[in-house]
This record gives sequence, structure tokens and C-alpha cells, in this order.
Amino acid sequence: MTTATAIDIARNASAILQKEGFDMAFDALSPLIDGISDAVATQGYTHIDPSWDDDVGNVLIPMWRAETKRWIDDGFAGPLPGETVLRDYLGATLQDEYPQPLNDRVSCENITYEGESLDVVIEAVQDVLSADLFDEFTNTINDRVCETWLNEAVARGIPSHVRSEFWWVPGWNGESLDDTEHVHIKGRTWNSTYLDGVLPSEGLRNMLEWVNVSSDEIIGAAMAYNPKDGEVFKDTLNEADFHVEKDPSRPSLVDPRGLIDIIENAGYTHCLPTAHAHVEVGALLKLDPRLPIALPLPKGMAHIGLHDTINGAGYMDTYPGTVVIPPLSLGFGWASRGSYGIDKPYGLHRPAFYCRPENIQAPQLTAGPDDARGVSESIKESAAESDRLAGLMKAGAGSVAPQAPTAPAANQEPVKRPRFGR
Repeated sequence: MTTATAIDIARNASAILQKEGFDMAFDALSPLIDGISDAVATQGYTHIDPSWDDDVGNVLIPMWRAETKRWIDDGFAGPLPGETVLRDYLGATLQDEYPQPLNDRVSCENITYEGESLDVVIEAVQDVLSADLFDEFTNTINDRVCETWLNEAVARGIPSHVRSEFWWVPGWNGESLDDTEHVHIKGRTWNSTYLDGVLPSEGLRNMLEWVNVSSDEIIGAAMAYNPKDGEVFKDTLNEADFHVEKDPSRPSLVDPRGLIDIIENAGYTHCLPTAHAHVEVGALLKLDPRLPIALPLPKGMAHIGLHDTINGAGYMDTYPGTVVIPPLSLGFGWASRGSYGIDKPYGLHRPAFYCRPENIQAPQLTAGPDDARGVSESIKESAAESDRLAGLMKAGAGSVAPQAPTAPAANQEPVKRPRFGR
């Protein structure tokens, strides 16, 4: 199609405009629109190039969590949350970099159309068409080109080297760090988690249920290693009629003795049970939240413990096993969530926690669209129960003192005495 042919099409459209109206005239431009759109999309393509570094996780992971919640609440309507998030993010990048490809001399430089310069063709068509018809003509081409580029960018996805800090708190809905009272343990003082000062609470119950250790087991372990403090702990729980049963259908994440180490070395009652990894962000966005999510680390390890992301305190370590997050979970965090993430206070060697998250096929755990709302409400009402589905294995030690305590009595010195021995 030469410039002369393009002019003929434009003149025909102009004549139709006078006799049959705008819509018919625009339809007459379809061959020209199709040809120029293809030429710009293929010859003028410039890669959509966001800043693909680890910090992008601080943008995409919260977007993914929010979209997952919306998707669950809407009955799983539409594509998977990650696809929506990636399309929205890349679409915004495209709009910033190339809002109108037809007018962008960076992306369209040296484009030819049927052997002639595209600029010459466009100028010739503009001379013939009315202003309104030419605007619709160019806007349609721009939209088609951008849609083609966006589809190609979404298909390419995020490079596998883009990884970001990712953590999950069982039993938490992920809405606000201020709403985590029910998932951390309580003590007689804010800055001590020795067992003789740990109090019965929903947080302690949640912790025991999460790691699948019964109250009788942890009391027995405490009595065996430190009878005096163990007796106080036992009496405190029994006086409150506090009992937690073990679920025989799944393994414990740590043994009772290991759980004592985790609790006591955490040191501060604002710590949350936490699983952590450095995930491939692109792989995370491909997941189906209706299925369990596994976080396999190098060498078959899992990284879990107790952590306070607000004050930068906690007790985390790697143990053999794989973290498995239950279906429809929402209690997620990322590096910039809270004052401190996981990497900063512990000084972790990131490659040891590189992870490609993956779905585990578990049909019995998969919900359908008809019961999405019911499942969502059930999670809100009983998050701890949903976390019984977790398949975490073992975790252990590695404590960090808080870098900026916010609790009352910040000037109070922690109780100094030997912790339980190993």
C-alpha cells in the first residue's frame, strides 16, 4: 500500500463522512489502521523496561496481596491475581514511557510502511481527514500498538533474577501490623519471653497450633530441662485451663524442645510466628492462591521462627523442611512492610534463602467459585484453623535484639539469667 493508496482510502472515508456519518467513515479506514498498527508494533517496538531490581517486590507483592483479597472476595472472577497485577504494573510503565507510540519518535524512528516513510504517509492522511476523524484514527492505532506491546511484555513476564524478601505470618489476615495481637504471645513483661513469664493467650495457642505441638508436650519439655521454671509455666497454663491438642494428621514443625528455644530466645512479646524466603517475584505472581504455596529453599531448608518487624527483634533460623502456606492465605509481608523486614536485623546472606515458590496440587484443599465468599469469611473468623493446613517442617535458632523498642518501660533491663540449655 503506497502513500497514494493511503490517500485514496482517506479521501473515500472523508466522502463517506459527508454522506453516511462518522462511524461509517471510520470503518472505511480499517485497512489503513490495521496496516499501520502492525508496522508500528513490529518495527517501532522498544522493550517495556521497568526497573527490574529486588526493590520492585516492595511494589508488586503488596499489589498481589491486595488483588488476591479482592479476587477471593469477588468469587475468583477473572484471571489469577498475579496476571492482573503484572498487566497493571507493566501497563502503567508503558503509559509513562510511550503514551502515544505513533507520535513518539524514539519508538517509531525509521519505521516504513509499504516501503515508504511512515511519517510521510501519516502527514498525507492528516491533510485529507477532518480533525476529529484523524484524532480517532491516530488514537486507535496508538491503543492497538500499546495493547500489542503490553501483551508481549506480560507474556515475557518478570526476569527470574528479580527476587524479593517475602514473609508470611500464619493466623494473620495481613490487613495491618497493628492488628496482630492475636498472633503473638503475651508475657508478664514486654521484654522477656522466658517460659516462667509467658502467659496463656490466643497468641500462644496460635503458635502451638501452627507448629503442631500440644500444651502437654511443651510443658513436659520445660519440666525436663528446667524443672523450676517448667513448674511455674505448667501452673500458669493449668490455672487458666489452657489446653492445646496436637493434630495427628500432620507433622510438627519443630519438636517441643525446639519450640522452647524459639520462644525464649525471641525475647520480646511482640514477635510474630514467621516464615521467610527470598522469592522470585515473577514465579510468585503466577501462583493460584486457591492451592497451597510451597517455599522451597536451597538444600531443602525452611526458615521460620518468631520475629517483630516493627522493632527489629526476633529469633529465626533454618531447619530441614519446606514451608507450605495454606490456600487463600493473606498474611504476607515484604521488605518495606514495618520498620524492619527480615534481612535487615539479621544480616542474612540472601542467596541462602532464594526460592521459586510453587503451587502444590491438593484437590481436597481447592475451593470453587461458588464457595469463595464463604471461604473468605471463614478465614477471617478463624484464621488459626485455616493454618492447620500448613505443611511447614522444622525451624530453630538465631536471635536478634530490637533496634528501636517501642513498648513501655523501654529503659527497663531484661531479666538476666541463663536460658534453657541445648
